[in-house]
Amino acid sequence: SPGFLQSGVSRQLFESWCDSEKNGVVIAGYTIEGTLAHDLLSNPSEIKCLDNKIKPRRCQIENISFSAHVDYTQNKSFIRSVMPDYIILVHGERSQMRKLKGGLEAEMKKSWSTSHRPSIATPENGVKVKLRFRKNIVADVLGSVAEAITQSVAAVDSGSSLQLSRESVGVLPARTLLITENFTSKVVAASEIAQHSSFRFCNIWQRIVVPIPKGFSIPVSSLETKTMSAVDWEVKLLSLAASYLEEVFDNVQVLLSGELGGEEGVEKKQREENDVAVRVKLEGSEESSKVVVEDVVTVSANRSSINSPAVSSALPFSHLSVEWRASPLVDTIADSAVGILLQLFSTTSQLRLHQFAATTSMGHAHGTRKAAIGKKRKPIIS
Repeated sequence: SPGFLQSGVSRQLFESWCDSEKNGVVIAGYTIEGTLAHDLLSNPSEIKCLDNKIKPRRCQIENISFSAHVDYTQNKSFIRSVMPDYIILVHGERSQMRKLKGGLEAEMKKSWSTSHRPSIATPENGVKVKLRFRKNIVADVLGSVAEAITQSVAAVDSGSSLQLSRESVGVLPARTLLITENFTSKVVAASEIAQHSSFRFCNIWQRIVVPIPKGFSIPVSSLETKTMSAVDWEVKLLSLAASYLEEVFDNVQVLLSGELGGEEGVEKKQREENDVAVRVKLEGSEESSKVVVEDVVTVSANRSSINSPAVSSALPFSHLSVEWRASPLVDTIADSAVGILLQLFSTTSQLRLHQFAATTSMGHAHGTRKAAIGKKRKPIIS
C-alpha cells in the first residue's frame, strides 16, 4: 500500500479490519516516523481514524525486511570489504540510523583490527562534516639533499635489497623544499631550486605613496625660505618625518644622499651576485636622502612632481614614498610607519608645528632643534 497507510483504499480497509483478531497487517520494510505504519510497529492498543474516531486495535502486526535497500547484514559486509576511513549515515529515520551506527561500532570493536576503525557520523540535515585524508606523495630527492641523506643512511647490503635503519633516515637538511611541477614532485635544497625546476626565488619590494597635502608647510623664517634649495627642503621634511617616527620606533636614521655610497653599494653588489635574488626596480627609486626605520623600511621625498600645481609653492615635493622588502614582520612595521606619516600631514599636526614655532620664536629659544644625521635618535615624547 502506498503512503505508509496514511490515506486511500488501504487506510479505509485497515480501519474496517483493525478491530478483529482474525485480520493482520504486514509492514514490509522501512517506515517513516509520524505515519500510521510506523506507529503500528509499537503495537498500540487503539488507533485514530481519519474521521478522528478512536478504534481498538486487535489485528496482528508483523514486520519483515522487504525493501529495495540493503539490510544491516549486507551493509556490514560491504563496509568490511571496503575498509573506509570514514562512514557517514545520511539516509534513514533517526532512531534506525543510531541503531545502525551502534551496531557497526560494536562490530568493529569486536572483530576489526585496532589499527583501522573508521569513525561513524550521523549528521542532521544541513550540518557540515569535515573529513581529513592522508595523502601519500612520491617525490624524487635531488642534489645536495640526496647526498646528505645518502651519507647519513646506514646501508646494509642484504642480497639485492638496500635496508635503511629507522634512525638513519633522520631529518632533512635545513632549507629543504618539496616542490611540485607538472604533477611531478621533487625534494631539493632551496639554493638549488633553479637547477632542478623552473622556479626562481625573488624578493618582493613594496611601495606605498603618502601624498603631501597642498596646504602643508614647514615653519621656517622668511629669510630661510628665500635661500633654501630643494635639498634643504628635503632634509627638513625628512627630519620632521623622522621626529614623528621616533615617537614609536627606537631605531630611526636620517641618511643624506652623499652618505649612501658605502653600505648601499655593497648591498647592491651582493644582490646582483645572488642569482636567486631578483629585485624589481621601482620607477623613480633613484638614490636620494631617506629615513631608515628599524633598518628595514625607508622613507624618501619624491621630487617627480616639483612643478605640479598640487604642490605647495614652498615645499617642492608631492609625496613621501615608503618602501620595504615584503615579509610578515616588516609589513607590520611599514603599516605603522605609514599611519604615523599620515598623522604628520593632518590638520592637528600642522597646528602643533606652527604653535611650537611661534612659542620658540617668542621665547627666544637657545637654538633650533636639529635632526641627528646618520645615527640612532632618542624618542621624542610630545
